Amino acid sequence: MTHLWMLLFDVFVVGGIAIMGAVLFLWKYRAQHSDRRSPLTRRLLRSPGESLRARVEDAQWDIATYLAAGMLPMPLALGLYFASWVGGEGAPTAGLSTALAVCALVAQSWFVAKLWRALARLRRLRLGHEAEVAIGQELAELGRSGFRIFHDFPASDGSFNIDHVLVGPSGVYAIETKGRSRLGRRNAADATGEVEYDGKALQFPGWVETRPLAQAQRNADWLQKWLSSAVGQAIAVQPILALPGWFVLRMGAEGIPVLAAGQIQSYFGSRSAHAAMSPQLIGQIVRQLDQKCRDSSLPAAHRPGARGEREGAVVASR
Repeated sequence: MTHLWMLLFDVFVVGGIAIMGAVLFLWKYRAQHSDRRSPLTRRLLRSPGESLRARVEDAQWDIATYLAAGMLPMPLALGLYFASWVGGEGAPTAGLSTALAVCALVAQSWFVAKLWRALARLRRLRLGHEAEVAIGQELAELGRSGFRIFHDFPASDGSFNIDHVLVGPSGVYAIETKGRSRLGRRNAADATGEVEYDGKALQFPGWVETRPLAQAQRNADWLQKWLSSAVGQAIAVQPILALPGWFVLRMGAEGIPVLAAGQIQSYFGSRSAHAAMSPQLIGQIVRQLDQKCRDSSLPAAHRPGARGEREGAVVASR
């Protein structure tokens, strides 16, 4: 009877893993091979933080995987211990028991480390996504002033994206958004969320950064080169860094503009009356940006080569 209970223990441990894995595999298989598809036939414009949103979903899947798999090393080691006991003539040797315990602890430690890193990555990604959404909402108000806004604009090689591209009579702007957490309220600067900017570096309460400034400049340089080639004439692109949730103290006149979320309306509003580009040129730029910003947003079921491609009448009848 004891042997039967030990065998059932092993079956339940392994069986639970197999069942959950089979459900996940079946769901993915059916989703990929289903004849049903999205009714959306036009490519959609990218949303604020779309790339980060996809990475957030990947991080959530990783966390779920590590949580599920991290529950297995200890029970599996115990199940192997019992199986060895049942199959042998007595309790396993001290060497085998030690080996099982060490393997279980190593595997458990590995899953814990991976889970911890995935949780930290998810926190950073969520902060970045929320920051881009916040700036995207501020920029949306500029549509009333004649600006066109494109979010998560992808580079040609897919190696990076520009968080926001703004096009209006006053010019073209490449906006890089950074989400930064505040430290605890240990002094007045921490409480108000102030960051000092001297044109060369960002002085946050407790640390200094220069990379966001360089990244914003690189993105603007790339967009300027790409747009000039696509349109057929020189197009100037102004780099801007946005820091939602922070109050920016400008300490000098040098450097690219660095804006808090609350400064966006006034900054671009003051420039909406300055016509640096003709409506015809704006139209050309917008067409190029619109076409490229829709390329990767086509629903998967509509991409070339998608399975289950049928006539519209057949799909509509479902």
